[in-house]
Amino acid sequence: MAWKPHFTDPEPNIDPFNAPDPIMPGGEPDFEMSCEEPDADDGIGRMARRNERKEPGHRNHRPQRARHDRSIDSGSTKPADAPVSPVREETPPEPKAAPTGRRERGQRERRAVERGVRKTLAGGGPQKRRTNFGCLIVFILFFTLSGAIGALFEGCSSCVDSVFSEDDYTYEEDYTYEDSYDYDSDAYGVARDALVEETENATAAELEFAISGGEPYVERVMAGFSYGFTNMMGFTPEEAGIDVRPAAERVLARGAYDIDSTYAFGDATADGFAFECSSYFYITMPDLTELGYDAADFLRGLHDGIESAADVTDSDRAELEAYLAQEVEALTPTEMYESMEFTATADAAGAVTEGPVLDSDTWLASFASRMGAYEYTD
Repeated sequence: MAWKPHFTDPEPNIDPFNAPDPIMPGGEPDFEMSCEEPDADDGIGRMARRNERKEPGHRNHRPQRARHDRSIDSGSTKPADAPVSPVREETPPEPKAAPTGRRERGQRERRAVERGVRKTLAGGGPQKRRTNFGCLIVFILFFTLSGAIGALFEGCSSCVDSVFSEDDYTYEEDYTYEDSYDYDSDAYGVARDALVEETENATAAELEFAISGGEPYVERVMAGFSYGFTNMMGFTPEEAGIDVRPAAERVLARGAYDIDSTYAFGDATADGFAFECSSYFYITMPDLTELGYDAADFLRGLHDGIESAADVTDSDRAELEAYLAQEVEALTPTEMYESMEFTATADAAGAVTEGPVLDSDTWLASFASRMGAYEYTD
């Protein structure tokens, strides 16, 4: 609550620096003199006189200035004969020094409070330990419940399996293991090396038989020629009385081969070893299928009256056979990469007891497809 001065004198509280001259007892002030010649002391004399009369605005009747204003006024120096200021000059009292023990104890308490606040804000202290302990309890409860749920799930699965399965069995009881036999690795190596060489010899022998005009190969080459010719004429060469064998034999005679590699792999048996052997080779010979198409074109070119096999005359056959003999020599050989499969056996000492035996069906079907003899590929 602000301090408000109370006056017993009816005169208002007027600022001494801006107030006019007071009205003195015994007469009116001389305004003309004050207007013509102002007070030389610039109000200082008036304040001094008011101070002597104890008029309002002096000492305790005047509101005090702020402490810092008083300290500034009190620190100023004045000459000895200067008039007395109407403002009370007071020097603020010096603060009393607290006892050393009390001050140090207060500082320690304040530092302790500050450290406690910092620990709380940083997450340290007892609050942090309580939090970590709570997390540990939750972690233990989670894993305990996980184990219980896993055991419950496993039990339910066992119950379902027992309900829907007809009978109990084990994998070992239903699985049948192949028989295994002890063997001499050296004997296996001897048999393998021998069969690799013998497989190469058997491959060469079979290809030589084909080139020499062996019956299975001649039939397939002739079937290749017949495929092209029949598609063009609508009847087979045999129905028209055309002999294709000389051309087929000549095609095979122009063939050549080159063996690339041979392999042998075996398993131990009760009597020794069972092997599967393979050979890979290049074979080169003309394709008589294309010659069948060319022969049909040649025969149609002889005259326009050939519509069936009965329309082919002896003269037509003679001219066609001469054409085939000439064109076989002009055919360009075709290179093919083929393989043969063999089986063989050997005893426990590594001696070959049987084979290599060619898988003829597989090999002749592959050869027939090369020659265009598709009736032999089924």
